[in-house]
Formats: sequence, C-alpha cells, structure tokens
Amino acid sequence: MLGIGRTHLENIRNHLATNGIIPRIHGNIKRMPRWKTKITIDITIATAVKNFLENYAEIHGLPSPGRNVNRITQSLTLLPAETSYKSVYRNFIAGLENDSTLKLLKYDAFRKLWHQLTPYIQIMSPRTDLCDTCQHFRNGLQYNARKEEEARDLLKKYKEHLVKAKLERNYYNKNTKLAEQQRKLVDEHFITRGKADYCNLDATAHYSYD
Repeated sequence: MLGIGRTHLENIRNHLATNGIIPRIHGNIKRMPRWKTKITIDITIATAVKNFLENYAEIHGLPSPGRNVNRITQSLTLLPAETSYKSVYRNFIAGLENDSTLKLLKYDAFRKLWHQLTPYIQIMSPRTDLCDTCQHFRNGLQYNARKEEEARDLLKKYKEHLVKAKLERNYYNKNTKLAEQQRKLVDEHFITRGKADYCNLDATAHYSYD
C-alpha cells in the first residue's frame, strides 16, 4: 500500500518501538559534504565561491530580458553565451594564491555550489531571444563601454528599456488571455444555440505573427 520495502518497514517499526512517535533523523545529518573533493566544504569555502561568482557576474553579466524566470523570484544575471561552467571554474582557480587550499576544490563541487548559492547567475543560451534594442545594449556593455560612466549610463538605459518591454509584454499577455476566454464563450454559444455568424458575436480575437 505504501510502496516501501520490507527492510524500510522494519526499520520504521523498530524506531517506533525504541523511540516512540518522533521523526527519524538521517545518520548523515550535520555532517559536512565532501563531494569528490579533497577538502571539506564549509562556510568559508562556500562564501569564497559565492563572492567570486557575484563579482564575476557584476563584471561580465547582463540583466535578464525577463523572458522567463521560472520559479526564481530574484532577478537573473546572464553570463555571455560563450561562457561555460569550466571556463568560470578555471578563472576561479587561476585567481587564487599558490598556497590557497581552495585550489583543491574540484570542478563538480564548484558547480554544485554555484547552483545552490547563486541560482540567479546563469549562462545565456545561444538562442536567447533578444530584440534589436536589447542586443544593442548587450553589445555596448560587453565591448563598447570603455569607462565606468559609459557602462553605468548604458546599464541605466538598458533597465529602462526592460521596464517598457515588460509593460508591452503584460499588455500582450492580457489580450491573449482575454481572447482565450472569449473563445470559450463563443464555443459555448455554438453548443447551446447552434451555428451563427462570427460577425454577430461580441468577442475578441487575437492574431500573432512570427
């Protein structure tokens, strides 16, 4: 009925008989993960990796166009499409001192820390759909901004453009949702009253062109 094996059932029964009705605690709780690396992942190492990734994203990253942030509520920072996890890892190792224990941190552990600590820093897909204005600002921030003032001004204009794009996107989504609701009303009209001329119905239609 519960989809568990006999061993699991007996372990639960023995725990109930010995400790009563309290949650079982896994034996690995409070143990530091080691993740195929020669050092223990503690708060110091995690903080060093997080700080590096945030600084790296501050220099090389771009704000998300806002297409799809899934379940992440924090705004995304996108790294250039030519970036890879290994290239960032190599830059991390290259920037360390020769006697630093962080040089023992393996690539797999670095990538796991990246996903856990900074999920809002992502690598841009080569197929990321950007409008011409977004592409212009992106190229300007990456290649053309020579001074900090120029980069700051471009970034400000880029964010203002994203705000306007979000308003347009909300308007588009609102109208497509309205058209979908109206279509259901039209279908119900045909079912209950039979066929009728579309022009006689007070409804909204939406056409999209790619």
